Amino acid sequence: MLTIGYIEKSTGISRDTLRVWEKRYGFPVPKRNTRGERIYSKNQLNHLHQLKILLDQGYRPGKIMRLEKEQIKQIINNHAEVKDNILNNENVKSLLQYTKNGDAKTLHQQLDKLLIQQGIEKFILETIAPLLSYVGEQWMQGKTSIFEEHFISKQITSFIEAHIHKLHAYCEQTQPVILATLPSEAHHLSLLMIECLLVNKQQLTINLGPQVPIEEISKAAKQYQAKAIFLSFSSSYKSTMIRKNILELSDQLDVKVPLWISGSGVKSMRKLPDHIKIKKTLEDVSRFQ
Repeated sequence: MLTIGYIEKSTGISRDTLRVWEKRYGFPVPKRNTRGERIYSKNQLNHLHQLKILLDQGYRPGKIMRLEKEQIKQIINNHAEVKDNILNNENVKSLLQYTKNGDAKTLHQQLDKLLIQQGIEKFILETIAPLLSYVGEQWMQGKTSIFEEHFISKQITSFIEAHIHKLHAYCEQTQPVILATLPSEAHHLSLLMIECLLVNKQQLTINLGPQVPIEEISKAAKQYQAKAIFLSFSSSYKSTMIRKNILELSDQLDVKVPLWISGSGVKSMRKLPDHIKIKKTLEDVSRFQ
């Protein structure tokens, strides 16, 4: 039997969300250990992995919880056919092979080569984003080991960070765009990809990193006289909390600094105040002005 902490780490679904689903939808249904703590079966873990795949595609919990297992499987299989087309990309195939071999040196050499050939924007949009999407989905389906997912994430992170540092030398010394994720949002690779696209357009950035308290983002915006604030949300972040938290941040700002939100967690967001803009894809981010 598996602890709620393990389930949270393995699926990316927060323990708060698991408790809400248990109460609202009757799934998952954990047992209790001798200390009264929730524990889950392997079958429930597998089902939660499948639900997370659908969440990442923009499905809402209220809809997918009503689906039969065969319906879920069919949707995932249809989506997987599209994802498998990524493997027709020879660049992605070679990078995946270096990951399998744990060959960090050759992986970085290949990344350097592709960056030169494609340029930053194409490199991020057509190589890195599909690669990470594929690896993440394979991990969620249990087809890729956790250590492999961690390996590629670490290598891509260090590579992108190094090139952001180089590009900063060419950025105009104007008002910066501040980037961050809020508490409970630990995913930061998408934030780095966003930053890379911005600095490629010579936009100065200040990346505060993951899990930054709202009040600290507000203070940073004031101190650095921010041009805009960019926040990233994965699908594991509660959509109701996204709205609540960004409105709270907006209220704390001395002036109406534009708020830009991106990531799979915002795909189903509805109308927001005019100064809050949704960037649903990295392509949208690349058109940021």
